[in-house]
Amino acid sequence: MRRLTIGLVLVVMILLFASVAGAVPPKCDEPGGENLPGCPGDDPSTTTTTTQPDLPLGGTMCDPAEYPDGITGVQTDDFTFTLEGKKPAKCIDVLSDEGLWEVTVTGEGARYLGLVPRDSSTPGDSCGGWLLRSEANIYTTHTFSAYGGPMPAATINACGTEWSEWVDLTTPGLIPEIHCGVIDGDRCKVVDALDIPHPLAFHVFMQSGGGSTTFYVNLPPLD
Repeated sequence: MRRLTIGLVLVVMILLFASVAGAVPPKCDEPGGENLPGCPGDDPSTTTTTTQPDLPLGGTMCDPAEYPDGITGVQTDDFTFTLEGKKPAKCIDVLSDEGLWEVTVTGEGARYLGLVPRDSSTPGDSCGGWLLRSEANIYTTHTFSAYGGPMPAATINACGTEWSEWVDLTTPGLIPEIHCGVIDGDRCKVVDALDIPHPLAFHVFMQSGGGSTTFYVNLPPLD
């Protein structure tokens, strides 16, 4: 009887890992969060950077070198890109209003896919997202909501302040004497959530056995 019980538990665990993982935990210390972008772990898109060793860690915009082919600059309207290779990992800067994101995924070969919008990169607070396993779960349309509500408008620290954002001191509407917890050269570490437009960082990371995967991203209109 004991062996039968253990066998049933193993079967349930396998089925759980084979299904959609659901909304991504917003914090690195929550279950599964250690492998999200910006968190210590094995996620291929993870990087850790600081401007100086004595400065607190904070998020930035995506490195343009991490943009997928065909993507240039901050995306302010619907966009499309394609990933190939065994373990591609990309980051895209997105500026949009509050609302639902729809991402349609087509192609073949992907075995694992992460789609995680964050308010900044390396690291940043998660706005939700999906961790997906199996082609049946990956190749479909995914609607993004931020933990039960619409995706927030792309503003400074839109998804939280645990990993505060570094922004340029010249950002319109930013008052350094009020908003900056730390100033480093021409950058400001903003410790509060501000209603000042600033891109979200859309992280996409994938494991594939071959083929190509194309993403069609439908954003809320930017007024």
